[in-house]
Amino acid sequence: MFLDAVRRATPPDAAISIIAPTTHENYVYQAAFTLAPRRVVGPGEGAVVPYSAFYKDDRALTLPGSSRISNGVLVRR
Repeated sequence: MFLDAVRRATPPDAAISIIAPTTHENYVYQAAFTLAPRRVVGPGEGAVVPYSAFYKDDRALTLPGSSRISNGVLVRR
């Protein structure tokens, strides 16, 4: 549900940082597959891409450009 919400809320040419508490290599691969053709990066590159998607982390709602999506928050810089 979370990745589907990210897909619906972002344009196909977007680059997105996925931030999840248990982010590991397999999750990033799943995100890349689900969000294709978007470019998916890990949390370490979040400052250089226009979108960051936070899985189940409402603290991100305090950031400028944030909006609630299913199971998380999407931030557009």
